[in-house]
Amino acid sequence: MQDSSSATATPSPGKSIGEMTADELRIELQKQKELLKKVTLDKERALSEKEVALKREAAALQAKGQFAKVIAELRVKNNTAAAADNIDLDDFENAPNHMKVMDTTTKTINMSIHEELAGVLASLMASSSGTDSDKLQQKVLKNSPQNKEAIVFWSLVDQNKDFNLLLRLVVERQDAAETRITVTSVGEEDLDDKCLPVPPPAADRAFWLFLDGTIILRPLELGQTSFTLIAQVKIREEEQFEEVAGSPVIGGARTITAISKRVSKRAGFRTSIRTTMRSGLARSRSKTRASIRKIISIKSSLSKGSQAVKRVLGGFKADDALFKVAEQLYARFEKEKVIDARMKKDFKENKVPNAPPLTEAERALITKSMLIFDQLKAERIAGTVNDSVEKFMHRVDGGVAAWGKTVAKVDVSAIALFTELWLLDTYAKRAENKKNAIRRVWENIDGTRSVEYIGSLSLPGFQDRFFHTWLTFQRLTDEQGRQIFILVLAPFDEYQGETCHQVADSEKMILGTTRGVHIIKEITENTCEWTKVQQADLKISVLPEYLIDFLARQQLGKVNEVQEKFKRNGHEVDQEVANAFKKIMRKRRGVAPMEDQVEVFERCLTLLGEGEEEGWNPLDSNSKEVEMKMKYFPPQKGERSVATGKAIGVIDSSAEEVAAWAVDFISNEGRRISREKSDIAKLEVRELRRENEATFVLVKKMPFMLDNREFVFRIMWRAEAGRVLIAIESTGDEVSIDYGIKLRATRGFTRGFWLVEDLPLRGGVKQCRATFVTQLDAGGVIPTWVVDSKMPEALSGVQSFIDQFRQDKRIDAADREDLSTLLKERWMEEVYSEEETALLQRVRQKFEGTLKEGKWKQLSSPDVFVKMEVTFEEGGSAAGIGRASTTVDAAIEDCAPFELMRMTRERMQAHYKFGGLDREMMKLTNHTDLYHLVIDLGVKTFAPREWLTKVVWKKVDEDTMIVCVEDVEDDRFPAGDGKGYVRASSSAFWKYERLPEVRGIPQTRITYYQQVDLKGFVPSFVANPKITGALALVSDIRIKFDKSLEIDAGRRAELVKAIKLRENFGGTEALAQFEALFEEKPGWERLSRSFGLADSKVSLGGR
Repeated sequence: MQDSSSATATPSPGKSIGEMTADELRIELQKQKELLKKVTLDKERALSEKEVALKREAAALQAKGQFAKVIAELRVKNNTAAAADNIDLDDFENAPNHMKVMDTTTKTINMSIHEELAGVLASLMASSSGTDSDKLQQKVLKNSPQNKEAIVFWSLVDQNKDFNLLLRLVVERQDAAETRITVTSVGEEDLDDKCLPVPPPAADRAFWLFLDGTIILRPLELGQTSFTLIAQVKIREEEQFEEVAGSPVIGGARTITAISKRVSKRAGFRTSIRTTMRSGLARSRSKTRASIRKIISIKSSLSKGSQAVKRVLGGFKADDALFKVAEQLYARFEKEKVIDARMKKDFKENKVPNAPPLTEAERALITKSMLIFDQLKAERIAGTVNDSVEKFMHRVDGGVAAWGKTVAKVDVSAIALFTELWLLDTYAKRAENKKNAIRRVWENIDGTRSVEYIGSLSLPGFQDRFFHTWLTFQRLTDEQGRQIFILVLAPFDEYQGETCHQVADSEKMILGTTRGVHIIKEITENTCEWTKVQQADLKISVLPEYLIDFLARQQLGKVNEVQEKFKRNGHEVDQEVANAFKKIMRKRRGVAPMEDQVEVFERCLTLLGEGEEEGWNPLDSNSKEVEMKMKYFPPQKGERSVATGKAIGVIDSSAEEVAAWAVDFISNEGRRISREKSDIAKLEVRELRRENEATFVLVKKMPFMLDNREFVFRIMWRAEAGRVLIAIESTGDEVSIDYGIKLRATRGFTRGFWLVEDLPLRGGVKQCRATFVTQLDAGGVIPTWVVDSKMPEALSGVQSFIDQFRQDKRIDAADREDLSTLLKERWMEEVYSEEETALLQRVRQKFEGTLKEGKWKQLSSPDVFVKMEVTFEEGGSAAGIGRASTTVDAAIEDCAPFELMRMTRERMQAHYKFGGLDREMMKLTNHTDLYHLVIDLGVKTFAPREWLTKVVWKKVDEDTMIVCVEDVEDDRFPAGDGKGYVRASSSAFWKYERLPEVRGIPQTRITYYQQVDLKGFVPSFVANPKITGALALVSDIRIKFDKSLEIDAGRRAELVKAIKLRENFGGTEALAQFEALFEEKPGWERLSRSFGLADSKVSLGGR
C-alpha cells in the first residue's frame, strides 16, 4: 500500500488549506514562493504602511498557530513583497531553525582598484583562492563561453565568521568608457546540473549576503579602475539543523531542498533522496509546523528594534559585512606604492613641465612670501648647531604663532623632493594623516596650478582646529642650469578665485591659519638643499610661550623625517657633489676672480714661496708619500709670526676632482671626521655664499682651562687650464655666527693655499701634483710654537686625498709593464760603463765561481717548491750566504720586474708595515739604481740597520738575465745620517734562465744568492732567521705567477685520455700484467693505521 505522503499530489481548486495534505501544502508554498520571486525591487520599496501592518499581523497570527490564515493572506497579497523581510517563504519551507534575516540596507560602494579595467573584469569572472594577501576566496561555479555571464561563489572568513555570497554576474554593457555588470543573488536550489557544487561553510558561524544591484567599472589614469557597486543588501545567519523527533537528522545543511539536490548530484540518486525527504516531512507534520512557529516567533522579536539585531548578529549589519568583502576585494589588487610611484612619475614628467601659467594672483603671493623669507630674522635653536638639519625660530613680540626655519641637504633630486611635498593626496600621505578627522585636496582649482587644501588638527585639551590653505609654486633655473622650486602656502581667504569648498564637521572646529615658503635648490641630479620657512597660528590667545615653541619645534622635526627617508650612502653623495663642482669648474675655466677676491689670492699665493727654496726645513711626519716642509715668513701687519707649512704629494686623480673635494668643507666625510675629533661646530654661513666662494665656521675643542678656538674663513677657487687654485683666508670680526647658545671661544686666524696641477697619464690613470701651504694662529695666550708643533696634522689633507684616490694596483701594473717592454724589446740598446761591467763580473764570480757545491747545507723552507740552502765563505766574512732556487710559471721579462721594481706601492706598504723605517731608490740609468734601505731589527737594544747598494741588471742573451747587487758609498746618503743607524753590508746575485714551456705556459728557473752582514755584535739567533726571511722573496715571486691549477688540469686531461686509450699502456696483455702485481698473495700485511672505510695492506715483495 502506497503512503499518501510520498505520492505526488496537486491541490484541488477551492480546496481549503485545512484539508490539504503535507505534500499539497508544500506545493502551495512553492507556488507562493515563485509568485514572490516575480516581485520587482521597486514594488518592494513601495510598501505602504498598511501592508507593513498586515505583515506584522500575519506574523503575530502565525505565532499563535493560525497557519491557514497566513497562507490565505499570502495568496491575496502575492503581488506585493509584504513578507520579503520578515516572513520569507524559505522559512516555511525549511522548517528547522536554519536562517535568520538579520539586516537589510541599500548600499553604494565606490573605490579605486589598482588594476586595468580588463584585469578587474577578468578577476571578477574567474576563480581565485585566498592567500595571505587575498583572503577573499572566489570560485566560479558556471561561466558562459564569451565570459559575459558567470555564477560565482565568494567566501570571506573573518574572526570565525564566514561571509558568503552566491551571485549571478551578467555583463550588460562593455565599451571603452564603461562596463556595467548586473549582480543578482541566487539560491542553491537555482543551480542546475552544470554548476559546480557550493563549498561548505569554512567557519563556525556562516552569514549569507544577498545583493541585487549593479557594478560599474570605469578606467582611470595611472592604470587604475573605478569600481562602483549600487545594490540592496541583505544579510542572514545560517545555523546547523536541530534534530527534530521523528524527522531525519540533517546536520550542517543550508536548506532541505538544497541538500537534497547537492547529495543527489554527488551520489546520482536524486529521486531517491527526494522521496526520503518527503516521507520524513509527512511523518513529522506536526513537529515541522511547531518548528515553523518557533522561527516566526524569533523573527517577530527581531523586528522590535536594531538592538535585538545587533545582539543576535554579534554587531554585524549588512553594510558592515559588505564593507569587509569590499575591503578584501580592494586588497586583492592593492598596489598603493606602485600607484604612488606612477603618480609621482607622471607629475614630474608631465604635469610640472605643462603646468598652467602663473596667474597674477599667484605671482603676487610668491612675491609676498619671498619678501617674508628675506626679512625673517630667525635665531638658531639651542643644541642643533651640529644637526644634519639646521633649525631656527622667530616669534614676533606678543604673537602666539612662531616662525620656524630649517635648512637641510636631502639626498634626492630637487624635483623629486618638490613632488614629495606638493602631492598631498598620495596613498602614503593618506596613511600618514589617517588620524585627521578632515583631509581634502583639490588640484588645479579654477584651471590654475594652485591647490586647495583643508586639513584638521587634534589638540588634546583644546577644541580641534582645521586649516583652509592655498598652495602654488614656481619653477626657476639658475645660470648653471640647475632647477629651483619655490612652493608657497597661505590662508585660503587670500585666494580671489571662484572656487571655495566647504567640508562637513568643520563648523565644529576653529579655523587656524598657516603660511610659509619652501625653497628647493638643486645641488646635483640626485641631491638638493631644502629651506623651509613656515608659521602656523592655532588661534589660541592664552597659549604659553613654551608650548608655542614646542609646537614649532615639533613641526620642524618633520624635516628630519623627510631627510632620513631619502638618506643614501654618504660617500656616494659626496662623489655626486664633487662631480657637480667639476662641471662648474670647467664652465668657469679661465674666468677671473671677483674684485675683492684678487687680493686674497695674491696674499695666499705668496705662501708658496716660489723661487725662495732657502729657509724651508724638512718636517718629520708619518707620511712616506708626502714631502713636508716648514718655514717662517715675515709676518704681515697686525699678524703674529707663525710658521708656514708645505706639503707636496702625487694623487691618482685629476686636478679638478681633487679641488672639488677640497672646497666641499662640510661634506659627509668631513662631518664624520669632525665628529671623531669632537669639534664643537662645523657649518656654512649660507648668507655669504657665492658661485666660486663659500664661508665656513669651525670651532675646535681645546683642553681644560683654555677657550675653544673659533675659525671663520673663506674658501674661494679659480680654475685654469690644467690646474686649480684654492685660496683660504680668515674673515674679519664683522662676521658674527649664531650658535644657538652663548659660546665662549677665541677667534683664531688661518690662511692657506692649494695648487693642484695635472700630470701626464700613468698607465691610463689620471694624476696630479697637489701642493698645500698653510698658516695657523690659534690666538690668545697659546704660544706659536705649540701651534707649529701641530703642523704635520694641519698638512695631513694631502695624504688623505692620496689615500682616497689611491690606485696602487693600476700604477704598479703600468710601471711593471714599462720595464717588461724594455726587457723584451730594447734590452740590446743598453750601454754599460766600465764600472757597471766590473760590478757585474765581481758579483757573478763571487757567487757562481768560488762557492763549492758540496758545502751547501739545506734550510727548512716555508715553501715546498722553493729549495733553500746556506753556506759560509772560506776565509771571508762570517756572514752566511743563502741560496734559493725555484721554477716560476712566467717568462723572464715578466717575473724579473717584480724584484727590480723595489719601490712599487705594494712593496712600500709592506716595508713600512713590517718594521721598515726608510726606503729610497735613485735611478741612475735604465739598468742601474742606487738603493737605500733602513730596517728596525725588532730588538730594543739593537740600533736600526741601513744598507746602501747599487743594483745593476743585464740581459746576457735571449734566455739568460742576471741582476747584481753590491755595497757602495755615496755622499747623497751619508752613513747613519745623524740618526744612529748602523751601516750594514749586503751583496746579492739573481740569475733568470728560460726553460721550455709547459702546456703553453712560459717557465723560468730562478736562482738567488744573498749575503747579509748586519755588522756590530749580532747573535746568531737574530741573524740566522734573517737568511730564510730574505730568501722568501723567491717564494713570493713563485706564488705571484703560480699557474699550477692550469698545468695540473692539462696533465689530468692527458691521463684521462690515456686511460681511455688503454693500448697506450702496452695493450691488454700489459694491462693484465700490471693488475697481477697487486693481486693479494701470502706476505701482504695489514697496516695498523688504516682509514675508517679503507683496508690498507703492504707487501715488501720478499725483500
